Amino acid sequence: MAEAETSIIVNGDPHHGAKARHGYSLWEYNGNEWSLKKDCTVLGAVPGGKPRVKGRFRGQMRMIPSVVA
Repeated sequence: MAEAETSIIVNGDPHHGAKARHGYSLWEYNGNEWSLKKDCTVLGAVPGGKPRVKGRFRGQMRMIPSVVA
């Protein structure tokens, strides 16, 4: 069976896709910290950690690729 591969839209451009072979997680900044909003990790992997940089505004979203467990 082939490994799952997910195309991610980068910077709102559907033609500029990044490959997340193990899935991805979406994180939202609430003004103080990042919280996990959606986990699209494939079986055998874990979500990547929360973003290391401080968010710029409330509601900002970041996609972090998942990693092998």
